[in-house]
Amino acid sequence: MKKILAAALLVLSGLSMTAAPVILTDTLSSGMPKGWKAYGMGGSCRAESGTLRVTAADPAREWGICKVFEISKPGKYTFSAEVSRPGNGTLGGNMQLLIIAGVKKGTCGFFGKAQTGSFMQVSSSIEIFDKTRNLTVYIHCPAGETGDFLIRNAQFSGITK
Repeated sequence: MKKILAAALLVLSGLSMTAAPVILTDTLSSGMPKGWKAYGMGGSCRAESGTLRVTAADPAREWGICKVFEISKPGKYTFSAEVSRPGNGTLGGNMQLLIIAGVKKGTCGFFGKAQTGSFMQVSSSIEIFDKTRNLTVYIHCPAGETGDFLIRNAQFSGITK
């Protein structure tokens, strides 16, 4: 009921909402999700039991994956996913979820509080006011950190005018 009411309010206010699931488990032979790119060194990813397992084992290096999403209008855009630690994971640390548009950075979602056996929601949002047409979503581990996480139920959404 709440979703229907929220959608009705968006329509009446002249705003529109879009949301699309992001498939992370359709991977190439390298383990990389289709449509995503790796950058940096010292990490890996692979589909595992309906999740994407991302591992950054070298604290001396930044490593991550990224994907460009096209947008057509100004608005507020969010990338969200559920994150957990694998039961057989041995790395602590923290990874981040971040949306960037040109030089503008969105909010940062941190994976560090994720626990083994339960998933928590992590998201990054950015508000666009100009004619920007591309946003890049980063899932990464900065230098000085390590991390081993499971990601599922990713979604890219926007509320546009």
